[in-house]
Amino acid sequence: TASELNNSHFVIEHSRDGQRFSEIGQKTGMGTTTNSHTYSMRHERLAKGHHYYRLKQVDFDGNYEYSDIISAKLNLTLDDVSIAPNPTMEKVTVFIDTPISIAASYQLVNMQKEVMMEETIEKGNSSFEIDMTDLPAGVYFMRFYVDQQVVAKKIVKLY
Repeated sequence: TASELNNSHFVIEHSRDGQRFSEIGQKTGMGTTTNSHTYSMRHERLAKGHHYYRLKQVDFDGNYEYSDIISAKLNLTLDDVSIAPNPTMEKVTVFIDTPISIAASYQLVNMQKEVMMEETIEKGNSSFEIDMTDLPAGVYFMRFYVDQQVVAKKIVKLY
């Protein structure tokens, strides 16, 4: 803040949809001051995807005002996707640490870069199965596409 007038505290609010907010923390205000002051808070253990935040500035008399809403997006990383069993003879399950927030898709590609199978994964899933029973033994790459990101994982198919 550049200055504060009658500032009791700030309420930090969070939302996943930008509509329904809930309180995740509070910071005590400096009352009335012409000095600048910096406030901060860390929001831990967030799910991947979009997050929305706003501040509720509360005066000592109970009056309050909301800030503009800001958004942030957390991306999927290679560590967020795992495959088991790998190597496999038949089926593998792909596990995603956080349920995906939008529809996604995957492609299974062989070493010659031929697409052997592809499928859409519905929003909300945190795992899906790939049946490799009819594929020849070899090394494959699963390319997982979600929200303009690509995560690739190697899968070994045994005899």
